[in-house]
Amino acid sequence: MPESMQAEQPEGFFQYLPPSQYDQVIGFSITDFGWTHIGPGMPYPPWQHPTEFSFISTKGRLLDEYQLVYITRGRGTFWSSITGTIEISKGMAFLLFPGVRHKYSPDPETGWNEQWFGFNGDMARRIMEHYFDPVHPVLQLGIQSELFGLFEKLRTTSQSGTAGFRRIMAITAQEIITRLHVASHADSAINDDIESACLHIAEHFKETIDFEAYAESNGQSYSSFRRHFKQYTGLAPHQYQLAAKLRNAKQLLDNSSLSVNDIAQSSGFESPFYFSRYFKTATGLSPSKYRNRAELSADD
Repeated sequence: MPESMQAEQPEGFFQYLPPSQYDQVIGFSITDFGWTHIGPGMPYPPWQHPTEFSFISTKGRLLDEYQLVYITRGRGTFWSSITGTIEISKGMAFLLFPGVRHKYSPDPETGWNEQWFGFNGDMARRIMEHYFDPVHPVLQLGIQSELFGLFEKLRTTSQSGTAGFRRIMAITAQEIITRLHVASHADSAINDDIESACLHIAEHFKETIDFEAYAESNGQSYSSFRRHFKQYTGLAPHQYQLAAKLRNAKQLLDNSSLSVNDIAQSSGFESPFYFSRYFKTATGLSPSKYRNRAELSADD
């Protein structure tokens, strides 16, 4: 091995964060994060990590959390008990799922640069189960300066010592995951169509919308439109419209003296009875009790 290769040392930064009460309340917490520069011929992993995060390259490991690893230079391999071995190159990211045995390492000829963070919580689990799949953990992103900047923000925020830094880090991590989801469904034409549909619903949520006719007028079958819409928003078109009606109703209950019947009509519900039933199913409170809750809070 050349002397320069032997003399070169890995570079990096990592930090592990113990859980806090705030993390449990919001349901999304950053548990660990860092970056590593691995040059050609360097051993991997280069440092000793806490026992629950360390792994032997031959056996892999199991985690109790999610992790995202983004490769910005070099190449290597990723393996999980579900996928088998997958070739990794710069611009790719891979997701690690709780309870799924995995291992990964750079090619000794190239090494690689990795950015990573771990996260957990009830909200994190819901996001990951809805948008991602351990059967398809590897995503092609390309080299995105916006993503790189967000990883850098995680590091600088943790070192700033400012009040609420962990909350800022959690929000930053959620933005990274959102960008990951959008990029992994990066048919921009479809995304633009769904954004237009969301805007159409926002402008006409009080009206009866024929979604089959809307899809046809935009050159799509309804089944394809509905599938893409749900992938993008997490809701079917009709559910998305109901959510818009509900938001409007909440605003009127909080900020107007209109009767419940008038609010039902103003929000586009087909009847006051249906409005009250749907409102209680969605919020756990009847419209009247929801309004009383707001009034009691104001009195306090």
